[in-house]
This record gives sequence, C-alpha cells and structure tokens, in this order.
Amino acid sequence: VAGRWVQIGTTVHFTASFTFGAGSAVAGPVTVSLPAAMAAGTQNNHSSIHATFFDTSATAFSIATCSYTTSSTYTLRATNAAGTYLTTTTVSSTIPFTWATGDTITVSGTYEV
Repeated sequence: VAGRWVQIGTTVHFTASFTFGAGSAVAGPVTVSLPAAMAAGTQNNHSSIHATFFDTSATAFSIATCSYTTSSTYTLRATNAAGTYLTTTTVSSTIPFTWATGDTITVSGTYEV
C-alpha cells in the first residue's frame, strides 16, 4: 500500500495504490477510506474520485466506478459491459478479472472538506 495526500485550504488532493502480493485477496466490496471527511452535501458536485484496476497478466486497465458510501468512504465497483448498457457490479476475487500477484488498485481524487 502506498499513498499520499495534501490539504490546501478546504481542498484535499490524494492518491493511493494497493499492489497485490502472494497472500492478497479480494473477498467482497472494495472500500476506500478518504484521508479526511468530505464536506456535507459535496459528494455529488464538488468531488472527483477516480480509480483503476490493473491486470498485469493481460497488461490491461479496467476503469472502476467510485460510489459515495459515507463522508469518509467510497466503494469501488467494476464496470460490466456484458449487456446493452454499461452497469456496475461488486468487485470480487474474479471481477473484473482474477486478481494475482502484481495487480494493482489505484485511487486518486480531489474533494472539499
């Protein structure tokens, strides 16, 4: 796990990444804790949280959907393109791909506190 963040006035900028090791696993929803609580009422209009999943074996990125959970947490969801329209689904040990050593989850963003 590696990350950094800075707060300038009422704005927080952050980035964090998790690289899977030999004993790492996903066992349900992936939730990310923010470095500081988000200001009330700003989750839909003044925040910008982005995430990607990287599969080293396929050398491919998947874009994650970041869903507001609480003022200090976001849940990462995988994008599902199996139907006519894009939907999101819970990340698991095999979604969006089978996680293995070297795969990464990266989250970054800017929001108001």
